[in-house]
Amino acid sequence: MLGILSRPKSKRVYPRQFWLLFWGVFANRASFSMVWPFLTIYLTQEVGLALVTVTLLISARSFSSLFATLVVAPLMDRFGRKQGMIAGLAGSAMLFVAMAFARDLPLWLLIMVCHGIVMPLFNIGVYAMVADSVEEAHRANAYALIRVVANAGIAVGPIVGGLVILASFGIIFILTAAVFVALAALIHIFITEVPRLTRQGHQVPGTAYGFLLRDRVFMGLIVAFFFTEMATTHMFTLLNVYVINEYGLLPGHYSLLVTINAVMVVLFQVPVTRITARFAPFLVLALGAFVYALGIFSVAVGSQFAHFALSMVVVTVAELIVSPTVLTLVARMAPLKMRARYLGVMELIYPVASGVGPVIGGYLSDYTAPVMIWVNAGFMTLIGAFIFCGMAFKVRKRPIGGVGREDAGT
Repeated sequence: MLGILSRPKSKRVYPRQFWLLFWGVFANRASFSMVWPFLTIYLTQEVGLALVTVTLLISARSFSSLFATLVVAPLMDRFGRKQGMIAGLAGSAMLFVAMAFARDLPLWLLIMVCHGIVMPLFNIGVYAMVADSVEEAHRANAYALIRVVANAGIAVGPIVGGLVILASFGIIFILTAAVFVALAALIHIFITEVPRLTRQGHQVPGTAYGFLLRDRVFMGLIVAFFFTEMATTHMFTLLNVYVINEYGLLPGHYSLLVTINAVMVVLFQVPVTRITARFAPFLVLALGAFVYALGIFSVAVGSQFAHFALSMVVVTVAELIVSPTVLTLVARMAPLKMRARYLGVMELIYPVASGVGPVIGGYLSDYTAPVMIWVNAGFMTLIGAFIFCGMAFKVRKRPIGGVGREDAGT
């Protein structure tokens, strides 16, 4: 697969800057995914926190990420992307070291809030730099390639993490911190800031969000995507505890489920994107949300590893449809000088959704029945699907993006 990506034709289409970001994303995701799939297990089994408390910690991280994104994204529009990416990686490295030694709830609360602040910086910078440096005709495939390499990293990370856990949880945190420090150094040396996006006679917008909030098409997209993401985050925050506690699966089994997701993205993301890019984006997103609903509802009737593996396959098909489509659509909607803001708001949907959705799921698990996690999440995806359908009807005669948006005000 990677051989296909390196053909001469691809090199002509995508600039050198893109390929530097491409491999940087691989290193980032591989190291981060050594930790994240096992963090809920670590906090419940090693630190001794209740599941509801853990989900509240995830919520605290998510909401601090929201406020950080709202502040940082306009600064990236004004001053560039590179320094924010470096700061995010360095800050995350320090926090991973702290995780290795934290043993009480107040310290973990502080760590998770701080992690929420620094976490989005790298992703916003990557998404904005891709939009800055790749022509619109090739952006859907560019974002697909970024997802491919991200999931290649995610496929590797949990396997390594699962093996390292046998020795010590703490080693995972230290190893991840070391990779983040090395990546920050490489970005400082090799990544160059994309030239200023100003145009003669126009000033770069300040830090306001007024234009973005008045963009009804974009806000409709965000609402629908939020409902969809609230549901899908359950697969990567609560499924591990669910399959282990309810059906006696091992942490290694859950690692295989995550690997199935990642390997499917590596193998099929580019060809799927080539197909979906031919159709109206909101209809594609509606289809993807309905497929998400099918996969998530199916978890509720599963009881063995094979059942949960099939559910993950269906959910991953939906992910292949939805994720590059959302990124490409947002980059197309965004005025030239507000890309970091638009992409930043889109990026914060995941942490906010992962803060709200799993808390609802954890509550339902503790106070009704664990299976209600998946019934509730399935209905969330259906809400998102119907909103996407409504947005498709709304924009069917109206072009998205277009001439003049690059000069939009604040």
